[in-house]
Amino acid sequence: LEESAEFSYCNVQNLDKQTYNCISKTANTGRQAKIYWIDGCFGSIFTTSMIHTTLSGEGSSMEADTMFFSQLEQQFDLAVEAQHLAPHTTSDMRTKGVGKDSSKTVYRGNIKIHENAHNSVGYQKEDTLILSDNATVDAIPKLEIDNHDVKCKHGATVGQIDREKVFYLTSRGLSDGEAQATIVRGFFAPTIQKINAQELKDRLHEEIEEKTAFLIEQ
Repeated sequence: LEESAEFSYCNVQNLDKQTYNCISKTANTGRQAKIYWIDGCFGSIFTTSMIHTTLSGEGSSMEADTMFFSQLEQQFDLAVEAQHLAPHTTSDMRTKGVGKDSSKTVYRGNIKIHENAHNSVGYQKEDTLILSDNATVDAIPKLEIDNHDVKCKHGATVGQIDREKVFYLTSRGLSDGEAQATIVRGFFAPTIQKINAQELKDRLHEEIEEKTAFLIEQ
């Protein structure tokens, strides 16, 4: 991306369960350039996905929203990395995911702030819902800071569906399964709503609707 360029890239995959999917996406930002990544991982039996951004220009920034829904025997290895080479650069990485059945997901986030990248800002947040006893989701945030004049933070949450929220929704007429499906859809909704392209928003809504249908049927 050259000076002051702005670019959005979205990858949404729902490949069949016999497919092994390996994908790597890279960007290098010029001065005041901005890039926004969206990575939706729903299909394949095994996926490894890497997003790598080098913030080379002063004042440049990257945002990355990662979404996944792993189920059955699926295995996902998802990684997002930002290399801050220039001053006043910003990275913002957010992940929302659901694990079900015997699926396994690893999310790795890495922010590296180099010596000359003063006044830079890095942020990571991972939120995960677990819908079965055998699903595994591991969040591995990493910060490497070689400059004292920066702001960096990260956080991660892993939990099950809040039964108090389910009780509230069932008291309003939904079945237990409908209530759980509504909560899962709402979990992903803030990320989807940020997307400007309506066709893409509709695609992601369809993916989540399909993945949560089992909750209503059970």
